[in-house]
Amino acid sequence: MRRNIVLFLALALMSGIAFASTPIEMQRTAFNANPPQAGVDELDVVVYIEDFEGDVSDWTQVSPDIQPNYWFTDDFMAANGTNAWRCGSYDFGLPEIGGYADDWLQFMVSPVMDLTAATSVSMTFNFSAYIEDGNWDGCNVWVFYGNDPETLTKEIATPTSPAYTETDLVAFDIWFGGMLPAYPGWAGEGGEAFNDAFVAASFDLSAYTGYSNVHVVLAMATDTAYNTGNNTAMYGFIVDDIDVTVDGGTVWADDADGTNVGGPATFETGAFAAGLPILPYQVEIGDAGAWGPAPSPTNVCGVFSDADAAFDHYMEGPEFTLPAVNPGESLWLDVMFNSDIEYTNAFPAEFYWRPEVWNPITNGWVQPATSGNYVYVGGNGSIWEPFSTSGFTYDWDLTYLAGETGVRLRMFFHAPSEDRLMTHHLIDDLLVDQQSLQHDISTVLTMPYPTSVGTDVYGKVTLTNNAPNDETGFMAVWDPGTGGAFPLVPAGPYNLLSLTSMELSIDDPTDPMHVGYWVPAAAGTLFLDAYHTLAGDEIPANDNYPVDVDILAADMWEVGTDSRNFYGSLSVHLGGTGPVVHIDPTIVNGDYFPAGSTYDMAELRLDGFFHSAAGGAPAGCTMDFDVYAGGAVPGALLYTGTYTFTEAPGYLGYTQAIQDVSAEAALQGMTGDFWVGARLTTLAGGGYYQPFAYRTDGNAFDDTQYYDLADAQADAPIGGFGHHVTAVLTNVDQPNALLTLTPTSSTEIPAGGGVLTWDTRIQTFMGQSFNGVDYWETAIMPAGNNYGPWAPVLTFNVTPFYDVTIGRSATVPPGAPAGDYTMVGHAGYYPQVDYIQGSFDFVKLGQAAGSSEWTGGGESFETAGEATNVVIPQAFELGQAYPNPFNPTTAISISLPQVADLNVSVFNVMGQQVAVLASGSYNAGVHTLTFDGSNMASGLYFIQAQVPGQLNELRKVTLLK
Repeated sequence: MRRNIVLFLALALMSGIAFASTPIEMQRTAFNANPPQAGVDELDVVVYIEDFEGDVSDWTQVSPDIQPNYWFTDDFMAANGTNAWRCGSYDFGLPEIGGYADDWLQFMVSPVMDLTAATSVSMTFNFSAYIEDGNWDGCNVWVFYGNDPETLTKEIATPTSPAYTETDLVAFDIWFGGMLPAYPGWAGEGGEAFNDAFVAASFDLSAYTGYSNVHVVLAMATDTAYNTGNNTAMYGFIVDDIDVTVDGGTVWADDADGTNVGGPATFETGAFAAGLPILPYQVEIGDAGAWGPAPSPTNVCGVFSDADAAFDHYMEGPEFTLPAVNPGESLWLDVMFNSDIEYTNAFPAEFYWRPEVWNPITNGWVQPATSGNYVYVGGNGSIWEPFSTSGFTYDWDLTYLAGETGVRLRMFFHAPSEDRLMTHHLIDDLLVDQQSLQHDISTVLTMPYPTSVGTDVYGKVTLTNNAPNDETGFMAVWDPGTGGAFPLVPAGPYNLLSLTSMELSIDDPTDPMHVGYWVPAAAGTLFLDAYHTLAGDEIPANDNYPVDVDILAADMWEVGTDSRNFYGSLSVHLGGTGPVVHIDPTIVNGDYFPAGSTYDMAELRLDGFFHSAAGGAPAGCTMDFDVYAGGAVPGALLYTGTYTFTEAPGYLGYTQAIQDVSAEAALQGMTGDFWVGARLTTLAGGGYYQPFAYRTDGNAFDDTQYYDLADAQADAPIGGFGHHVTAVLTNVDQPNALLTLTPTSSTEIPAGGGVLTWDTRIQTFMGQSFNGVDYWETAIMPAGNNYGPWAPVLTFNVTPFYDVTIGRSATVPPGAPAGDYTMVGHAGYYPQVDYIQGSFDFVKLGQAAGSSEWTGGGESFETAGEATNVVIPQAFELGQAYPNPFNPTTAISISLPQVADLNVSVFNVMGQQVAVLASGSYNAGVHTLTFDGSNMASGLYFIQAQVPGQLNELRKVTLLK
């Protein structure tokens, strides 16, 4: 996924949006400001530093405005013959493949052609390209034309085939600005027909007849970030068998094997091709001057004044070796900076900067951000501060280069051609330090759907010890949006071994009868949080985990699959794309959506963000919501509707799209799973589409997170993150029990009679026991009358969350009339109460002489027992005890999706263990345990279920005698 160019935190500060910290955020002290703390950072060693004092001759200035020609012929791949023309270099990427770098503008220009008297002109060639996906880097065909060779017009030609994959390439826009309204071209890594294969291209250039000076031009441009150093498969742009025909005759041809008609090509590169003035270097190493004192002690590297035109410059340093690291150690890049730059949210027409690292493994310059590849925009208030603790928040992790020689660092500076205010941008003390993580516990708060008034919300808090030391005696709490700190259950203090996790439950702080869950009391938006209190923790950024939760009114059930901790937005550059999310309400919360539930869909929701790089929201910005039928992949399209945003043009920041679908007949009376898509339809500046769907942290439902509809498969998740797309359900019909009859033999009975067999399954979704339940069978005859029962009525006992299947049969006699029948199963109390029914249809093909007496039989529920329970739960879960209060027994169910060591104990209010309900290995399934309080005093008791690493929950029960 392409990086988000403009820094999200800066946008959040402007729009009031809160973002979570990056997951690997390291708390480091500035090298010259705060020395390492003894006993906290046990190892914090600077392994490389450049303070720009003394001899700095090993730092060189480089400008991409003046760049070599990267067009050449070679035999890496060819459409015909041996060689092809290639825009690339073996200096980048893998030595056997080669590739390309940032900030290229490369034109291969044909000899001049006089088309004054021409009537038709065409161009064909074969090409292959493996270039960054999206509208960033790319290649295309230009035409330079006119009658005066000194003032040729530059225009991008439109191909007859294949069509350009992108409508506006950012790389060309960076070089040329608004010279053209858009810069279409070909791009793509791994998903286009021209990746790793040649495709025939054709152009009709007849529009350029009548001019005496015409050149056809093959072009490639790359932007300021992401190149072959990031993806070594990207080899650049390759062309073979070029042929330009004028009125049926070839005027220029080149096959790269030495055959040439019309003369050789020439090459224009960098600012020469752009027609921009070549400026003297703008980057200096010298005294900090008015913006001093420098951190150490006098000189800095930086840009000291505004520029009148665009420039890109690098300051490149010498090679050095990074040391190897041991487990728990890491290498981090940091820099002191002082910057005063105007920021107007109009990338790429901005001043921006970044560090880069030469990776000697891939032979490429790459950006070191841990969460994508970034350039940094805007100032920091003209103060000296370390980047690692600045408002930009992104850390530069170099641990992956530990032990490598030939590592280099460079700083990149860009000034736009548009007027921007920039007084200075300075850096100092560019350093790499080696750290050892000794103490760090991270906190993750997961809030399941639904969160509605009156619902039981079983939120989880996961604590993970990421460091090599065991931690003891620390506390953890949660805040339900009230600003208070409330205990978790089981209660602390906690001990946590190195590299292990524990799972705790939130608890309702207002009601002592609720243990291990929370019951929202009022609708609205709450900002929940959970955090631990370990003293000496080295990464405070992951100590707490805030989430935004919408509490809906009672009887409105929001379902989705994200963690509700959104931290950024997804760059989208192709129309008709967007997040596609698979939602199964029975997985989201089986307590509210048991199998067989029916529901109405009331709303579709997307939390999104209008991105500054796109220039803000345009007027009338729209997005299409889609609902697809469920299954392993999205099924039939059930609904599509356009949502129009009401945000004012230019708006930047958070937005929530809510589409009312309560009147859509296809979305009422639904059951089972479904897919929701949000297709982005409105193009904004820079080739972006609006809005950007929020990206969320990974969570327990990663297997239902997707981005592209074409790739959506329920068993193949894309990425370890989700999307903030949900649906709101109403009028949920929650069956207490289901009775299902499934035929296992032919449903066509011959005229002479036969045996019909089927499976009967009874499921309950209640934590209750029922004794003396009856089951019987009848048949609806062709005349509409009921017949039966013909077999003994079965009587059995139902335990909590009962799920049993038995085989049954009936002998249909010869004398039974011909026609259509319905076999019906009944459960209740025979014959007065018929609670639930299940059925299937069968037919008798004729009637013969003989008996008209039906007989039947098969298994009984009592003999089937637990062995016939075929349901395997999807999660570890402790149910609610029933009855509660109780006298003298109560039952509780435990769901195990796999074989596990299970321990279930009962404690009194003094914390004393009074009973053990389970201890040892249990098979996968739903197990019902009974607590017998016959010999115990009335009062409050706690049932605790534990599965190591999977489940640790409490249920409160009250014994009343």
